[in-house]
Amino acid sequence: MRLAAAVFLVLLIPAIAIAGPLEDGKAAYERHDYKTAIKLWLPLAQQGDPKAQFNIGLSYVQGKGVKKDYAEAAKLFRKAANQGNAEAQVILGKFYVTGQGVPKDDAEAMKWYRMAAQQGNPDAQKQLGVMYEEGDGVPKDAVEAEKWFRKAVIGTREKAEHGDPEAQANLGTMYYKGMGLPKDNDEAEKWYRKAAAQGNKYAQFQLDTIAWVQNYGKTIKAAKQGDPEAQEKLGEFYTFVDAGPEQLAEAANWFRKAAEQGSPKGQKTLGFLYYKGQGVPQDYSEAYFWNMLAVAAGEKESAEESSAIAAHLTPEQIAAEDKRIRAWKPTPAQPPAPAETTGAPDTK
Repeated sequence: MRLAAAVFLVLLIPAIAIAGPLEDGKAAYERHDYKTAIKLWLPLAQQGDPKAQFNIGLSYVQGKGVKKDYAEAAKLFRKAANQGNAEAQVILGKFYVTGQGVPKDDAEAMKWYRMAAQQGNPDAQKQLGVMYEEGDGVPKDAVEAEKWFRKAVIGTREKAEHGDPEAQANLGTMYYKGMGLPKDNDEAEKWYRKAAAQGNKYAQFQLDTIAWVQNYGKTIKAAKQGDPEAQEKLGEFYTFVDAGPEQLAEAANWFRKAAEQGSPKGQKTLGFLYYKGQGVPQDYSEAYFWNMLAVAAGEKESAEESSAIAAHLTPEQIAAEDKRIRAWKPTPAQPPAPAETTGAPDTK
């Protein structure tokens, strides 16, 4: 759940909030004039307006108008959350689950989720259900989990039926996993498709996941034969499905196979796993090595992350990894050895 929450958090954040004097900032934001939006919102945020604080916090998460900074975003979300802003409370809870901008703390996440859930926020209600289901921050309690899932269904369905793509994606997940609803893959796919049609990346990812899980045999066969795309898909699968230590180690194994063949996506993800110490021992030198190979291959997101990784290394360590990078060459996939045969050849 944690990595999934890390890989998919930004995709689930609600849209920029607007009200009254915030509208000029919202208009600038929609024109992609993010710096003007920040300039308009900042005085309001400094005066304590929770919606302006939320908007600027979201800008720090997305890196629009300001440099990405989860710690700064967390400060602003906390200010808005302390004033009762439910959306800020939900995001702050997610930050505590993933450790983005704040130390990981499931109990603190529960506190913020509960505050938002009690205001009727369906996303918070669903997250509370997940925490109770998995025993994160609280003892496992299937009855309590089901109670919050059922509460979440009501608000989520209402928003989904009014066309909210995030709610549609969430409703799809609730059908897919049986959260407060009977499991129903057809209904899950229906709502995922509605959300994906509006550009929701999480829903599209879910549709892709469902499709290739249905073809798992073909995927694993292709991965074992050295297909880097199939290897990446297997890695994604193991990181997404309630990934624990064993699943993350298996994910790292498949991403490494793709990375060694020169896959930028495999290199980027392997670097991330080394940076976070997920599925592999935490190793900033290895994180830098694989991330910079991805940068060299044109991965823009890796370029944004490189400075954060380099901050953990000495100049000497960076020089040593740069030398490795210059000498590195992709390793062609080795097809599996043919099965051994016994007996004399057939000469008839």
